[in-house]
Amino acid sequence: MKNIFSLFLFVLANLSLISQTSVDDALDDGGMQDAKNIIKFDVIRPFEGIIGLGYERVLFDFFSTEVSFGYTPGYYLFDAVSSSDNLYLKEQAFNGFAFAIQPKFYFASNAPELNSFGPMYKQRYYDFGNAKQITERDILLNYEIQLRSGERFIFSYSAGMGIRKRVYSRAFHNDPSLSSIVISGLEDKIDLIVPFSLKIGYLLF
Repeated sequence: MKNIFSLFLFVLANLSLISQTSVDDALDDGGMQDAKNIIKFDVIRPFEGIIGLGYERVLFDFFSTEVSFGYTPGYYLFDAVSSSDNLYLKEQAFNGFAFAIQPKFYFASNAPELNSFGPMYKQRYYDFGNAKQITERDILLNYEIQLRSGERFIFSYSAGMGIRKRVYSRAFHNDPSLSSIVISGLEDKIDLIVPFSLKIGYLLF
């Protein structure tokens, strides 16, 4: 988990350095028209047991990169993206993390407003103790509509389609507390997923 957190900080630092010269221009006009940095919160993910923040950095007029990092204590109410998740097991998780990165190409307006699309990679890790772990990796093609409200607030909705690979550690199969029915469903698998998100963002500068 420390390695993933270090990777997250490294990505944030490099995204800021890539176009650092544009920050001065943004500040010259009050930081509104040329704002390049957005902090985001996905209002749907906490219901799925993912608590975290995202950061979008505009690199060019038509291109940005968004990264996010979160904590995954377990699924709270529902899983909005997959039809075959083992919710019983995920609700027992007490520790883990989530990480995602997405390059975004804007085609209806300059970034970070209106329509964009791009590939996305997401990873989630669930820890159940005693070497029992579930790792999920998603590869998606994502479409997003992003609207500005007032000077600094951003609202966005995105939907995508892709695949998820779920891997169970061997310790699950050796757990005597799990029934044979549960264990039989713990084979590594690849699912088709259709995720969506609803985010609130704030333009920093």
